[in-house]
Amino acid sequence: MSELLLDVRGLSKYYGNRIGCAEVNFDLWPGEVMGIVGESGSGKSTLLNCLAGQAEADVGEVFFNTRSEGMKDTFRMTEPERRMLSRTDWAFVHQNARDGLRMNVSAGGNVGERLMAAAAIADSKKSCHWTSTSFYGRAYWWIGRFSSGSTS
Repeated sequence: MSELLLDVRGLSKYYGNRIGCAEVNFDLWPGEVMGIVGESGSGKSTLLNCLAGQAEADVGEVFFNTRSEGMKDTFRMTEPERRMLSRTDWAFVHQNARDGLRMNVSAGGNVGERLMAAAAIADSKKSCHWTSTSFYGRAYWWIGRFSSGSTS
């Protein structure tokens, strides 16, 4: 049997005396797809923000089976580790598109970061070369177009 991908235990988030989400428990296994569904105000966004490390849970644990380090506590991940996770393995559709972007980074940088993260995964089993024809090279060139003002 495949290894567990995501293990969530006792996850709770409160806003004062109001419940954002309470005592959430679930496992996610390879091949499974999970949707979080509920009425407006039921805690869907709160739960997803806690899972993604964008909001701090008051109680609970979230462990994700990373590609390189096995099960890892997402609450203890660094910001770059969480960004890589959100760019490669996790899909999160935000209610407002700007919530999924880094507003202090250019449009090209936001798109390019995702391309380079995907390339890092794809190239992880082979050597990478920064040539104009490599995936990294093309992504780097594309991002550079926006920072230099050139559109060619």
